Amino acid sequence: NGSVIASVAGTSYTDSTVSPATTYTYQVVAYDAAGNTTPSGTLMVNTPAAGALFSDGFETGDLSQWSTVAGMAAETAHAHTGTYGAEESSTGLATYAYKTLPGGAYSQLYGTAWVYVASRSTSANLIGFRSSTGASIMNLYLSPTGKLALRNNIGAVTTTSATAMPTGGWHQVTLHVVVSGTASSVDVSLDGTPVTDLSLTGQNMGTNLVTSLQMGDSSTGRTYDIYFDDVSVSQTAP
Repeated sequence: NGSVIASVAGTSYTDSTVSPATTYTYQVVAYDAAGNTTPSGTLMVNTPAAGALFSDGFETGDLSQWSTVAGMAAETAHAHTGTYGAEESSTGLATYAYKTLPGGAYSQLYGTAWVYVASRSTSANLIGFRSSTGASIMNLYLSPTGKLALRNNIGAVTTTSATAMPTGGWHQVTLHVVVSGTASSVDVSLDGTPVTDLSLTGQNMGTNLVTSLQMGDSSTGRTYDIYFDDVSVSQTAP
């Protein structure tokens, strides 16, 4: 952030002073014994959220941290923090990204994203969880009328909330799942407030545990323009 934090004789340095979920700008200046200096360009970095298995604020300017990307890209028109966000924009094609989570498979996870709905004329997926078989377990999406909704893809159950997703500004959504066969459960929060009619118990989500996060919509034939930022996954409530 424009202040010198270290001077080293080698070519590597670890900054252990950073805070979680914070944006920093770094620059390296090389110098020789005569005092000649050559500065690098600057790099903006968004540190992971505390306790997160994975987080991305897209300040790399791309989606390089994601395992699979189709139709989505980093952009600068809208960002919740920093300079970059990610956009899913479609008039029919699938636009999504998958992230294989480190550490194996999980029975309980919280997926959180800041979402900016610019426009939408159909349903549109926001975030979801997938299993090691590649199957979708649970998705949080917007219904054709713009309401928050859940799709349990294992139990083939759709639940639509009375709560509409606001448009034209940033809002935080959290999807929490516990995968335990027919005793599975799911709940959703919007801007930190539980969406009570999307708090479901006794769900059948099967027994294949969660191994990846989905951002965006892998279905075709839909029209939307939605932005994401500060996406994270953790085993504890954010």
